[in-house]
Amino acid sequence: MLEKAKSAAKCRFSAEREFLCDLQDYPSPGMRVMQRVADAALAKGLSLARAAHVCGVLEHYTADIRNGSRTLDGIPLSVLVRIARFLDIEPFALLVASGHLRQGDFEPSGKRPPIEPYATDWHEWLQADWVLEIGQLVADFGMRLKTSHVVIDLENEPVNGKPVLATKQSTAERGSGDYLREWLLDTCQARNESLPSMVKELGLHIVALGQFLCNTIEPRRYSRAQYERFANYLGVPVVCVLAAVELLVFDERKVVSV
Repeated sequence: MLEKAKSAAKCRFSAEREFLCDLQDYPSPGMRVMQRVADAALAKGLSLARAAHVCGVLEHYTADIRNGSRTLDGIPLSVLVRIARFLDIEPFALLVASGHLRQGDFEPSGKRPPIEPYATDWHEWLQADWVLEIGQLVADFGMRLKTSHVVIDLENEPVNGKPVLATKQSTAERGSGDYLREWLLDTCQARNESLPSMVKELGLHIVALGQFLCNTIEPRRYSRAQYERFANYLGVPVVCVLAAVELLVFDERKVVSV
């Protein structure tokens, strides 16, 4: 099964495999990623400043990563998705490159099992060929790339006194968090828990939870640590929560049909 998945991965996700392989010889994956952004900008006829804006960060931060003075690890997941779209690769490749997607993320989390029907749905999802292929790519490249696994909240923390994100989103992208919202509320109800109890376990302030439930915050702006807390509460591997907010691939239907 593993060899079958390994062979298929080279075909289905050949661009992502080439991308990850290309990063290995650099002191920091971010240096090569930003060089590829610069190359893509040139091919698209864009300035570096415009390319950085399209990717969701300011030019000085991309320059810092490209020259090796900063790493890719601190960029929010929502920005990694924009960079992936700019480079025409699936988001999971950037998550691997930045240390946000790891081998352990395919293992169950938390002390309580997931509720039905989510438990059955996600168990079947984890057995899908294309998910196994992503898991193989994580196994192949996750430990080779020089990532520090340090995550910084760039939305609230400037770098050297300078802001980093090019824009702030005031509303969530429709659909990206709907499934996760339902999943959390259904789990809370099935366990006969109160919202304050869920808030405490998730490590969210009650106001922050309210923003999430009212769809006024983009869930892809949460930190890696928050996704781990979601997974622990729901009782599933972290990769399931990442998939629930469309952080692995842009269109799962197209991937499944390959």
